Amino acid sequence: MQERHKNKECYFREQAQTTQKYVIPYLDDLMSIGPETEVLEIGCAEAGNLLPFLNLGCKTTGIDISCGRIELARKFYKNHSQKQNLDLICEDIYQSDLHGKTFNLIVMRDVIEHIPDQKRFLKYIKKFLKSDGKFFLAFPPWQNPFGGHQQICQSKLLSKTPWFHLLPWPVYRFILNLFE
Repeated sequence: MQERHKNKECYFREQAQTTQKYVIPYLDDLMSIGPETEVLEIGCAEAGNLLPFLNLGCKTTGIDISCGRIELARKFYKNHSQKQNLDLICEDIYQSDLHGKTFNLIVMRDVIEHIPDQKRFLKYIKKFLKSDGKFFLAFPPWQNPFGGHQQICQSKLLSKTPWFHLLPWPVYRFILNLFE
């Protein structure tokens, strides 16, 4: 396990830096980003990817199924000058209506591999996207031997086991739960 996986604030800052340095400049060529922009991050965890958007005055929403990660995000943002433009939701995206909101931009960085039934998901999230909205999707190199986040496993066995992430979803989750 790397230090960035143990230190959530470090990981939060790393996410923010990567989004600031690479994601926003890429998106600048595709859309205007500013106070009128409404951004949704699906699978936001501590919501580090939302920080640069919030700093630009965007209205931001983060959703994650892990309430513990959402609570950490709330802690990281508690003193932010634009926190009134941040909505953090602990909910399964498949169970959420996101308060009826639609967004100019939906961001998912290194999350799609955690979403069950990805074909359904990609059709499902269209309802959250404005007609002229953009969807930014980035994913880790899953087909390499250790593309399944084994580096964060506490288990010495699973952290060295290539491709266990390619098991059927229920089996994969069951195995992870055994070792957490």
